[in-house]
Amino acid sequence: MKKFLTIFMLFTFVISIQAFSQATAKAKKPTTKNTEMFQAHQAAKAEMAKVLDLKSFRHDGTISISTKGGGAGCPDGSLFSRPFNNPENALASEAEFDGGSIEVATSFQTVGGTIEGVSIWMLSMNHNGTSFVLCNEDPMNVNVRFYENNNGNVGNLEHEFLNLATTIIPANVDLFGNPNYPVSFMTIVLPQDVDMHDGFISVQGTTPASGTNCWLMWVDDVSAGIGFVNEDGGSWEQTDNGCTICLTGTPPTCPAPSNIIVESVTQTSAIINWTENGTATAWNIEYGEAGFAPTGTPTLSGVTERPYTIDNLDPATQYTVYIQAECGSLWAGPFNFFTECDVANVPYYQDFETTTPPALPECTSVENVGSGNAWTVAAVTDVNNITGNALVYNYNASYDANTWFYTRGLELNAGSTYQVSFKYAARSSYFPENLKVAYGTSPAAASMTNEIIDLFEIEEDDGTLSETLISPSADGVYYIGFNCYSEADQFRLYVDDIAIVDMAGATITFNVTDGTDAIEGAEITINEEVLYSDANGEVELFLNPGDYDYTVTKFGFEDYSNSINVVDQVDETVNVTLTALSAFEITFNVSDVNDAIVEAEISILYNGSVAYTGTTTGGTIAFADVAAGTYTYNVVAEGYTSITGEELVVDADATIDVELIENLIEPYGLMVDVVAQDALFSWNNAQGFFDDFESYDDFVLEFGDWILIDVDGSPTYGFQGIDYPNAYAPMAGIIFNSSTTNPSFDSPAYSGDKFVAVFASTQGACDDWLIAPKTMVGPNFEVSFFARNGDGEYQEEFQVFVSTTTPSISEFTAISPVVTCPAGSVQWINYTYGLENYAGQEIYVAIHVTSDDQFYFCLDDFKIGSSAKAFESYNVFLDDMTIAVAEDITETEYTFLDLEFGAYTAGVQAVYSTGVSPVATIDFQVIDVSINGVIQMFTIYPNPSQGLYNIVTDANAVVTVQDISGRTILTQEINANGKIDLTNQPAGIYFLQIEDKVIKLIKE
Repeated sequence: MKKFLTIFMLFTFVISIQAFSQATAKAKKPTTKNTEMFQAHQAAKAEMAKVLDLKSFRHDGTISISTKGGGAGCPDGSLFSRPFNNPENALASEAEFDGGSIEVATSFQTVGGTIEGVSIWMLSMNHNGTSFVLCNEDPMNVNVRFYENNNGNVGNLEHEFLNLATTIIPANVDLFGNPNYPVSFMTIVLPQDVDMHDGFISVQGTTPASGTNCWLMWVDDVSAGIGFVNEDGGSWEQTDNGCTICLTGTPPTCPAPSNIIVESVTQTSAIINWTENGTATAWNIEYGEAGFAPTGTPTLSGVTERPYTIDNLDPATQYTVYIQAECGSLWAGPFNFFTECDVANVPYYQDFETTTPPALPECTSVENVGSGNAWTVAAVTDVNNITGNALVYNYNASYDANTWFYTRGLELNAGSTYQVSFKYAARSSYFPENLKVAYGTSPAAASMTNEIIDLFEIEEDDGTLSETLISPSADGVYYIGFNCYSEADQFRLYVDDIAIVDMAGATITFNVTDGTDAIEGAEITINEEVLYSDANGEVELFLNPGDYDYTVTKFGFEDYSNSINVVDQVDETVNVTLTALSAFEITFNVSDVNDAIVEAEISILYNGSVAYTGTTTGGTIAFADVAAGTYTYNVVAEGYTSITGEELVVDADATIDVELIENLIEPYGLMVDVVAQDALFSWNNAQGFFDDFESYDDFVLEFGDWILIDVDGSPTYGFQGIDYPNAYAPMAGIIFNSSTTNPSFDSPAYSGDKFVAVFASTQGACDDWLIAPKTMVGPNFEVSFFARNGDGEYQEEFQVFVSTTTPSISEFTAISPVVTCPAGSVQWINYTYGLENYAGQEIYVAIHVTSDDQFYFCLDDFKIGSSAKAFESYNVFLDDMTIAVAEDITETEYTFLDLEFGAYTAGVQAVYSTGVSPVATIDFQVIDVSINGVIQMFTIYPNPSQGLYNIVTDANAVVTVQDISGRTILTQEINANGKIDLTNQPAGIYFLQIEDKVIKLIKE
């Protein structure tokens, strides 16, 4: 930034001081904007000290121009002539001084033909030490350059003419309304014709010589096209406007139209007009939504009317139009215009979630009446009860706020009553804010004559709901305006969830009973809305006048359908009596093959959702009053093979005897470690994973070795009037404890006090992943957990996935369908999925929550482990697998003492209540290490590895590798320096045996 004229320098210095005050007035978080203001302030002080050393100037503020009448315009035969003759406002642009090399390029588009001359408005003056005065000599020579138009930017240099002589005549125009600053009209004749229709042109002064203190300035105009500045041979920088330049030359026989304008526009049409520069009486028009690529093929051909109406347009849409004289001229354009927004009917809702901040929602607008800042849209994370995007006013340290936000136009009727509601909040009670809401017939402050509510000195820092009734006096289109008029140097004001609804109608109350008792949770569907009756069997809603069909459903009852006529201001109670389906008692008796009582969880499902569930006592459970119908049932007991999906037809009392088969799982992961003549025999060397979440701090968003991925990244819902850390924050999951919220409430864990909650996204469906730590899977492992809805009025959805590689989302494979928690229930349900396909591998198990516009999903007591129930004991064998050397062993290891040198086979068997498992065996040797040729030194590396292991021994040997289930996958003879290759095996734990040694290998 260079120098300003003295009058503008003083103005800029004041602005810079004010900007610096904003940056330091309050200890708020620094911003890039504040830093830039401070730097501008420092620069302005430095420039003030060097007024007498002016080199050049640029001014981007508006300068008033006065005309004396009959001012110079573009000469006859202009090929490029925008409406800038004798403008009322213009901008002074870059100057040439003391041999400087400032270059200003302005966009142009001619009517065709060849360019032979250039005319430009200019002003020359110098600084005499105290003020600017006219130069004693006007510059006479210039450089003229033509550049290509590269998608609206200055492109390659196409033509260059250096040190051209000029002709200067008075333009009868003054800058600043001061006759001491007369504008002149400079004309340059090009030494060579230029054949360009669309591009950029620059006129650069080359005199006066260095040291004369004479300035050369071009006069800008707001309608003069796109401008770019290049200083001292640097890069082009776009400015607000271009210079006022006329291009003259030989016109084409069929010149292009120019000066395309829109005379009027509606929601679906636009009246366009243009200047005909030749004798054409018919034109072609090509148009489309902004951004379309013109083809040169007319959308409309042979148009003979001017102005012309383009119909069948979409409301609230930007269009681009090109026009061609039908005689074959160049195409004029592009010219852009917006169609008007269509008028909205009530109900009208605006939650600002359909736009990307800071953009305003479609068909809304902001008017900044004062000198403070303007309303904007921003993402909000620091205010309770206001989440996602909201309308935000951010303080200005120096100026009071006076900014309006307007909704789109709303069709309202005289005499009707409407409710205007919205949420509002201040960022801090220490900085009160002011908000006025009004309505009028146009989106302008002067039209906002009907006050709705005036909220003075808002101190609430939680989103607070405002509801006010209005009744217009006349039919029409109205705009609701929100005016922030806070004092300077406050903080932030928020507005969200604007709603305007028609209050014509009545309150309808549904009362649902079975003829005697209230029915809670009955589903009422009316007017495309689904509601549920409360504990009193009631649900209330407001309906506009009219006829409505409705249905009432409840599991165990016959469906009920009827209709209602709603009359304005006539409240009504609709009594619905549901008829219960025939009900029967269904009893389950659960035992094992030895008729021993088994405690099991029974679930009866209707259409895939749990309708009845419970746990047996003494092996028995009776479900009274099971409604007639066709169901399926599941029977699940720890350590037994589950029964799932069995059909159950209920049409009479019935007793179902269920016999479960115990999972007699043999021990796995056998190892023998020989030390001298003792051998330590161990088994079940993969322990699984369990987490009840009780060890973590309340309300943390990261816990243990779990990996949580919040794909949606959205703020979340919470509880109105209940506070806890991280409420409403974006999250994948949170350790939830309802006993420590403020205030506490009842949302119990399955065990203990804590569980994982996944709260619904405020901006679409949940996309949250809860990934358990990497776990080694043994034979007959399964993943088991308890889950439920957080609130019975919502239904949560989830799916279970497994990855055998990394915890990246793309690596997971589903092992369950999408599961929907039972409607109307907050009961914990056990979900179990087998992992037998992953035995011997290390895996990640993930729960992917995908609930859409629900509330919160609950997870507790997560387990990856054996499907067998707790064993009773183990039997241990040595060589003879029919005679146990030890019985009733409750540990997972046993030591054979004082063995003779030689080869052995160890075996172990699990003992259960209904039988014993097969014997799992492993071979080992006890070797006299004093014998020559016997391995005394043994090293293996790396371990863990990707599958290649180096083995260093002091003798040749045979190695055997088994997976965790005891299956031999490799037998190989190695020499003193050998290798084994497990790269084709899945990641997991393996056991390598070499003579009397067993080593655990980990493959990653």
